[in-house]
Amino acid sequence: MRLTAPYRAGLRARVTAPRARQSGGGGEGKLRVLVFGYFGLLIVGFYFLLVRPQRRQVAARRAIVAAIEVGDDVVTAGGIHGVVASIDTDLVGLEIAPGVVITIARGAINARHSPMHVVLPGVGELDEARVIDAPSKDELEK
Repeated sequence: MRLTAPYRAGLRARVTAPRARQSGGGGEGKLRVLVFGYFGLLIVGFYFLLVRPQRRQVAARRAIVAAIEVGDDVVTAGGIHGVVASIDTDLVGLEIAPGVVITIARGAINARHSPMHVVLPGVGELDEARVIDAPSKDELEK
């Protein structure tokens, strides 16, 4: 049985089409590498811009809460200012007014509150350093 010319051309087109796809298909692989590369860069960027600073902040807050002692001025997460009156394992007695002590969770303490002081060395040695309040605007202008 002999094949006619149009049939041969169609058969040849069907046979050669997959080869053409294989030779031109290298662009899809490169595109996948680029897409995964961009996603990888995005994940690394999120880590350095969000996760890492947040871990540092949490570690600093834990250090502050662990270092709290009786008599420290503190600020709670709700914005309540007070003086630490007593400390238990997980609870803190906070005096918010004379004679008014509330009990809060130790983790609710957000920060230590300390007034701004400037330490100026005396004329001679550092032993003679004195603590004064921060200068006002008028004193700074002089």
